[in-house]
Amino acid sequence: MDRHLHFIADNFQRRAMIQAAMRKAIELGRENFFHGLGMDALSDDDVTLFAGEAWKAYDRVIEFDYPTYAQSLFFKAYRMAYQVCQRDLPHGIHPSTATLAEEFEELAGLLPQEPPPSPPA
Repeated sequence: MDRHLHFIADNFQRRAMIQAAMRKAIELGRENFFHGLGMDALSDDDVTLFAGEAWKAYDRVIEFDYPTYAQSLFFKAYRMAYQVCQRDLPHGIHPSTATLAEEFEELAGLLPQEPPPSPPA
């Protein structure tokens, strides 16, 4: 199978990767919640193990120019989305991957910074 080269600096490609990680984490969080396993059933190590499996599947198809950095972002996004599920699902709130991805990129400092407003003349 051919792998497609993606660039971590490309906002669209990076966000697609982050959303893929988050979708997998939300899927796991929902499974745990709705099957009665309880949201506290998975430890950080367990979540990292599932994130690793999701990364392996993603990495079979997509190759990044900076793979270690991409993997690090993938794992962090996965953990964040799982934690949000753990917090929100018991209250009937279903997280949006698009909103979470934007929030993640903002927290990680990955969004382009707007220049400060120029002082009035």
